[in-house]
Amino acid sequence: MPSLERLPNELILMIAEQTNSQSDLFALTLTNKHFSSLLLPKQIKLNAKFHRATGLTWAIQHDNIELVEEFINAGANLNEPVFKQPDQEYPCAAPIALCLSGKIYPPLYQTVRFSTMDIMELLLDAGADPSLMEPYQLRSTYTWVCAFGKTSVCVAIIKAMVKHGEDAESLVQLTLSYRSNRPYRLAADDEATVFRRAVLGEESCDTGN
Repeated sequence: MPSLERLPNELILMIAEQTNSQSDLFALTLTNKHFSSLLLPKQIKLNAKFHRATGLTWAIQHDNIELVEEFINAGANLNEPVFKQPDQEYPCAAPIALCLSGKIYPPLYQTVRFSTMDIMELLLDAGADPSLMEPYQLRSTYTWVCAFGKTSVCVAIIKAMVKHGEDAESLVQLTLSYRSNRPYRLAADDEATVFRRAVLGEESCDTGN
């Protein structure tokens, strides 16, 4: 009987597709370089399907845009955190470890904390919802960006929301009202003009804020 390593790729893939255990498939993936190149895409699909795309959290936190794309292509849910709120009566009672890990937040929310504009825009283009509330502090990616994000990040979020039917002028005014309450600094006097021009596509936004 031939060893597993000598089996045709088609049979190895069939074996991998029949397992629902992420740890078993991961162990098989690490057997050798051939199995790694062959089974890594299956590992990502299994993680996205059965384990709430925990690997997507890691990819965002480590600014790995290629891996983020793999999870998007594998059908990862971009509007759901790894861990949901276990106790609806106390929505802010999140374990500290989960808060620090980022696994209680939707993927888009994490990009504001850990990642780059490229990954944020990739998630937005793939259907991530910037108005979705995370379950603990009841704050959306949009409100988080308004409070703490750079002007360029705010523009990207506003554009995505306008693309999905929100009114641009209303969003600009709402964004400015949020940003005027930012700790330690007020919104720049010309941010309203910057937002309108950037959202309407008249010129790029690069204020350095």
